[in-house]
Amino acid sequence: MSPAENRLLAFVASRLESMLRRPAIWGSLLSVEERILQLLELRRVLLVPSLSADDTHQLLRSYSRFISETLDDATVEPLASQLEQRGRADEFAVFMRRFVERELAEFLVDIDRSEDPAIERAEHIETMDRILALMREEAIAHARRGSSSSLSGDPIALHDLLEQN
Repeated sequence: MSPAENRLLAFVASRLESMLRRPAIWGSLLSVEERILQLLELRRVLLVPSLSADDTHQLLRSYSRFISETLDDATVEPLASQLEQRGRADEFAVFMRRFVERELAEFLVDIDRSEDPAIERAEHIETMDRILALMREEAIAHARRGSSSSLSGDPIALHDLLEQN
């Protein structure tokens, strides 16, 4: 993974975390929702450069499914709009964080199950390295925020741990 790719992934992780922690400083909830989805698309392209434009549409399908599972009587409107209409706008960050975490988990599963011959083993390993680096960055940011008393100091470097085994 190149230093530029590392910086971009760190930037995406940092922006996602900031938007999820304090969405109001980034604008309207609708604007934040759109930005988060764009950052998630960018993260997908960075992690697997061979993805086509159609592959990023999977993110929106997954998001629509998430909204319908999360809200009773969900509509096709953005989550922010639906929450505001229901007087539940204060739950926006919680739901979006849940989706961001779920999206990465689903993405990992999709990559692992991929039988696309275009994704060679070396590229698959590189992708997993990128994902592990991203997860480590997010864990470090989480630990630095101090939002969990069970985390102290730097989290275990998953990538280093996997290389040792």
